[in-house]
Amino acid sequence: MDDVLRHGSLPVPSHLRSATWREKRDFGHGLGYVYPHDYVDADVDQQYLPDVLVERRYYQPSDHGYERTIAERMANRRAARAEAADSGGPVPDESVRPKTDSMKVAGNVMARREEGKRNVAARQKREASTGD
Repeated sequence: MDDVLRHGSLPVPSHLRSATWREKRDFGHGLGYVYPHDYVDADVDQQYLPDVLVERRYYQPSDHGYERTIAERMANRRAARAEAADSGGPVPDESVRPKTDSMKVAGNVMARREEGKRNVAARQKREASTGD
């Protein structure tokens, strides 16, 4: 609560902002975002907090009950991130990453769009010739 009272509402890091429109991408929204589920254990070293709070830790598990397991997982993830950073970055999990060719997908979308236009033109031509 102290951080909220001290800093108020802070901006979301730009790489986490929606970049669904080209205009937003032009302002850097979404640039540098890494999709965690493309990587082993779905965990990557990526900043999720605003810059002012980047070094803060809001949850520190105790050594009681299931929190001990959570603490071990957190420690293992920190170690894996450090190891990935030493080796040049996270390695994508090829079993999770979809095997798609984006150019082929885009080509198929364009082909369907053109086919739809031809179908509409043919229907309009038929309707105009029959007087419907």
